[in-house]
Amino acid sequence: MRIIQPVLLALLLIGTFSYYRRFRSGVLARLAGLVLFLVGCALLLNPDWATRVAYLFGVGRGVDFFIYLSLFGMAFLLLAIFGAIRDLRVQVTQLGRVTALMNAKKPHATDASSILSASPHANNRD
Repeated sequence: MRIIQPVLLALLLIGTFSYYRRFRSGVLARLAGLVLFLVGCALLLNPDWATRVAYLFGVGRGVDFFIYLSLFGMAFLLLAIFGAIRDLRVQVTQLGRVTALMNAKKPHATDASSILSASPHANNRD
């Protein structure tokens, strides 16, 4: 076993534990997280497996193959985050509109004489 393997396994375990502790996700997402954790452990303990998988897809090294996969995964996550931010902006705008309409007050009918009599200068006619 190489020196880096226990370190990477510990980081993988900490990351998985943090995911389960902080995020309240559905059953499918939790299952996917567990599968990714197990696959990550297997590939860390048996690096030759990653190379075999890479050869199946025409890539020379396992590390290169998983870097390519992670780049596509990060691009997908980035697009998903941008979509979520856009949806949140729409929801905030709609909430603001509804709140403004609920708090709107009808204007009172006033005429010029009531405005003038309410003026502080109306009684000071010198």
